Amino acid sequence: MKKSTLLIHGMWAVLAVGAFFVGFASHSKVSATGPEESAEETGSRPRAVTSRSSYTSWTSGPGDSASAFRQEVAAVLADTNEERRKERAAVLMGELTPQVWDGLTNEMVPELLRLFEEADFSDTWHKQKSFFGAWARVNPEAAFAYVTDPENKFGGDAWGRPAVVQEWAKSDLPSLQSAILGLEQNYSRYSMAHKLMAHLTKTDLDAAIAFSEEYEKSNSYGTHAGAGTLAKRLLDQRGVGSVQNWLDGIDFGEATTGYKKEALEHLAYWRTGDGMSELLAARENQSFVDSELLGKIANWGAGNEGAEDRAKGKLDWLVKLPPEVGSQRQTIGEQFENYLKADFKAAGEWLTGQELGPAHD
Repeated sequence: MKKSTLLIHGMWAVLAVGAFFVGFASHSKVSATGPEESAEETGSRPRAVTSRSSYTSWTSGPGDSASAFRQEVAAVLADTNEERRKERAAVLMGELTPQVWDGLTNEMVPELLRLFEEADFSDTWHKQKSFFGAWARVNPEAAFAYVTDPENKFGGDAWGRPAVVQEWAKSDLPSLQSAILGLEQNYSRYSMAHKLMAHLTKTDLDAAIAFSEEYEKSNSYGTHAGAGTLAKRLLDQRGVGSVQNWLDGIDFGEATTGYKKEALEHLAYWRTGDGMSELLAARENQSFVDSELLGKIANWGAGNEGAEDRAKGKLDWLVKLPPEVGSQRQTIGEQFENYLKADFKAAGEWLTGQELGPAHD
């Protein structure tokens, strides 16, 4: 009985060892052929699989990381299976690390642009800012030329252009300004000027004022770059007096009035309380604060105060303005007339509820 038991246990041991070695051999075969080849052998759909063997070297330094990644990109782009190539490109997008950007070279740019083209936008949009910022650190002129060329697929949007502007402004602001002013395409010129103004109003208000003057004197696009943002930053950081001094010093020829109007209208998007009333009442501003501008600003005033009835809210905001605002009466009259046409009963109720004064004449 004891011999039989030992014999059975011995047979099970032999079978277990044999199964282990069969399994090991099978695993070695799959590893040698690679996951993609295994999928093809079994007839399954090819999956987006990229080798991680080279990723282990990415932590050694920016240069090594970039070199390793470049090899990975070349392997993906060489894949002749279009569906698999796109999937592998999407996976590789997730491997774009700060080390890769730190080690970026001019030679890597064409391959990375191709990688962006292969992957879907949903896989690339959050990487574009880092890429264009890194490119601008290495070769700002080339990055600038790319993002301002309307024929190019990437960069001319909310990610590429701001990144190039911010990086180039840090290293050589005069060259960046010259490049923007030298653009022939009106929209690209305006777009880059607007993004530079957004950057400068956060970092150097005096530089923003100087560039604004230089840009606007040669602006043929019609829309002004960053006028409201500049007004807001001045009001927040230096007060009403600084905004008024800035407005007084603006002289852009025929564009002067339009620029000042746009500055106050856009400022009203953020500020219709303290500061705005003083600017609207300033004697120096009465020449351009007309009923059209005041009506637009009143619209923001009603919204900023949370008025449920926007027409009523505009009138409530207008009657609170100081009497020095020369176009106040005309604007109230125009807005009340519009209110009557839209809701006669509500307009009448608003009027009867007012303590009549000069503004209601």
